[in-house]
Amino acid sequence: MKFDRQVWIVGAANWFPATRDYASAAIQRGELSVEHAELKGVDSVAVATDISAPEMAVRATSAALADSGLVGADIDFLFHSWLYHQGHDLWSVPHFIANAVGAVNCWPMSMHQGCDGGVLSLYNATLLLSKGTDPHTALVTASDRFVAPGVDRWNNSPTFALGDAGSAVVLSNQASHPGYRLEIAAISARTAPVFEVLNRGDTPFSDFPLGNGIPSQESAVGENVIESTGGMDFMVKTGQSKIREVFDEALAEAGITDVEQQLDLVMLPRIGASVLENSFMPILEEYPLLQVRSGHADSGHLGCGDLGADLAEIMSTRALAEGRHAALFGLGGWFTWTCTIVKGVTA
Repeated sequence: MKFDRQVWIVGAANWFPATRDYASAAIQRGELSVEHAELKGVDSVAVATDISAPEMAVRATSAALADSGLVGADIDFLFHSWLYHQGHDLWSVPHFIANAVGAVNCWPMSMHQGCDGGVLSLYNATLLLSKGTDPHTALVTASDRFVAPGVDRWNNSPTFALGDAGSAVVLSNQASHPGYRLEIAAISARTAPVFEVLNRGDTPFSDFPLGNGIPSQESAVGENVIESTGGMDFMVKTGQSKIREVFDEALAEAGITDVEQQLDLVMLPRIGASVLENSFMPILEEYPLLQVRSGHADSGHLGCGDLGADLAEIMSTRALAEGRHAALFGLGGWFTWTCTIVKGVTA
């Protein structure tokens, strides 16, 4: 979607716990096979040993607000997304974050539907801010802590490992906001709801959290489930088609007509190396001059936090010069594909 008026990212930050677990160590412990380690392509992940997921979001939010020059009381909306357990049941995580950072004037909301929740949050925040001069600001936060025995971070999926982190992005529709910022030029999305079964398999619906045991795509998704969606070849081809569609649409909405001349950077989601190579690279190889990268090797998949982590990296390194663009791809459960394009603003 191309938005009615300009909205900028004026602050962004990640918060990673200091403790790390390494794929090599997981292999030595017998918790990860060499074959799956190669499919994932992850060297290490951050592990939160003594801090909850919402508390990591609070730390990232405090840093992002400081980066933006705003304070919590300036925020009008807060969108929080997550993939896994946030420490309590029947509880509002965004209200906890808002209270902790002093965002007492905002409307806290949740976006909880899978790994694309971070992109959906950014989209909804941008949509609200693009509709008029008031309200002015929004926070987009995400956090996850993938801790045993509830989830196996190395084997939840055969193609990626799960890392712990919090991320936060501050948005504003005020052109006068000082300092480096990123204009949100376009956000495009496509879905294939038939693939939602890949996250649950054919097990019956449970009556309480973890009622079906530890969540695991590897154990839940057998050949019969894959065949019910059309088969592996259909899955791969559908994914490639959706990736091409979101990329082409986002480029058009951002006014990019010469990809290699106008697009400085492409950031891929922090999922496994095999998925990136088989699904995303066949499309991007058409543009050999593009700089393409993913942070998955040093972080693993951050659930809903992939997009926020990548935006924070661009902001902290000032990776985009004035008027230059970056495309950030997202993937949610193999049933949602997204592309967000941002433009550097230095004045």
